[in-house]
Amino acid sequence: ERPPTPPTRTVGTQSDYRESETQTDPWTPESFVRPGSAPELLTLATLSYGHGLPAGLAEVEMIERARAKRKFEREMPHLTDASRLDERVRMMEEEEMREWKFREDEIKKLQAKRFELMKEALDVQQAQQKLQSEDKLDRLWQRKYEEL
Repeated sequence: ERPPTPPTRTVGTQSDYRESETQTDPWTPESFVRPGSAPELLTLATLSYGHGLPAGLAEVEMIERARAKRKFEREMPHLTDASRLDERVRMMEEEEMREWKFREDEIKKLQAKRFELMKEALDVQQAQQKLQSEDKLDRLWQRKYEEL
């Protein structure tokens, strides 16, 4: 004999239509870090699929800068070493100058990109104005020609 049917049940259906936008982000497995270790991979935790991954040139440059900064911090003399305090100050000033130079270069790149965009927009606007002026002149010439 058959068991009684429950008052409600879950039934799955499959549609003939597929929404291509339903693709999810790639799965990232859970990871475990041993105490005392600091894997470089954890420094990339801010990157995710669609936001920095897959890595492009800008992300690779950012990773290289982070590596250089960690190397600098490892090589810097400790504050407890009073005999190398002057060296520490000099190294910090040099690093700060490098960072400022990098920031200035980034600003120059952004300004150049904005300049190019503005130049292109101005060229488009001038081309549209020229077409409008030519159309207007053509209409005026046509009207004058018809009046004669």
